[in-house]
Amino acid sequence: YWIELLNYRNAAVYEDGGGLSLSGREADQIYQDWIRDTILPSMTTNEDNYYYESAFRDPSYEYMIVIRYPSGREFYDKVWKSPIFESMIRHRRAGLLLPSTSNKQEEENGIKYSTMMATKLSTNDVPVVLQQPPPSMDSNNEPFLFLHLVHFNDQAVYPNDDNNREDRTGREAMKKFDKDSASLKSRYGIRAAGWFDVVVPKAITASSVVYYDEVRLEYVPSLSIWGSMLGGTQQEGDAELVSQVWIHREAALEPSISRSAILATSEVESLPNWYNREDAPTTVITISTTPAPTPISTTLPPTMMIV
Repeated sequence: YWIELLNYRNAAVYEDGGGLSLSGREADQIYQDWIRDTILPSMTTNEDNYYYESAFRDPSYEYMIVIRYPSGREFYDKVWKSPIFESMIRHRRAGLLLPSTSNKQEEENGIKYSTMMATKLSTNDVPVVLQQPPPSMDSNNEPFLFLHLVHFNDQAVYPNDDNNREDRTGREAMKKFDKDSASLKSRYGIRAAGWFDVVVPKAITASSVVYYDEVRLEYVPSLSIWGSMLGGTQQEGDAELVSQVWIHREAALEPSISRSAILATSEVESLPNWYNREDAPTTVITISTTPAPTPISTTLPPTMMIV
């Protein structure tokens, strides 16, 4: 699974000084359309490929894309070794905020760069109750995906006055949290849409300046239900359980790097579930709070192609 967390330039900036007059997102859309409409259908097992994209509801990033490829080898052969890769990737480099192309002023203004990661879907570490399809909910709910970008502490950091915690690594503390919180989350309809272990944290575009250990997507029925869970309002003892369990999560994560963000809301049928996908669509799913840019032709002059 190739995961992209994207932030765009206001206007595309081509390294060679040429190119079309496009916004950053419009320029990157040329590359995205090539991947989605040309590369994925050409894969040997294209019926199992998957392309998911969503806008963010907070300023962490602007857009997220998750793509499932048959294998790293086929990704290398079909994408990086494609004879038109360079003519496609130039649009992505022009459109995205990347360290290699961003100027000093952007760095000083705290601009967040795009991040791309090669990952594998985690199965063994995901509690079974969280792998189930989302439950039926009130039609007034607005389900969404919670994105968790996880960077573990080497050693779990518990409060100094907590004398009952065993010595644990950050990963071990998170595993303790996952085990102890699974039944609680399940009661409130929360599910693991997809937990991903990061394999290669840095893309060929040198876009990553932060390294994550895991990327987690969790289905939440609504913001009000999420608040009810944290408040423990559904069942007696839930409030105490939340306080007892969440301390392991806080101990596990490096707070200056790890972050959580809400993706755009949608109908539950449109949200991905990588663990129970019998009814999940295998074509493009788009969830966005802003209209997609007008499609732009990707037909390029022969002089722009590198053979």
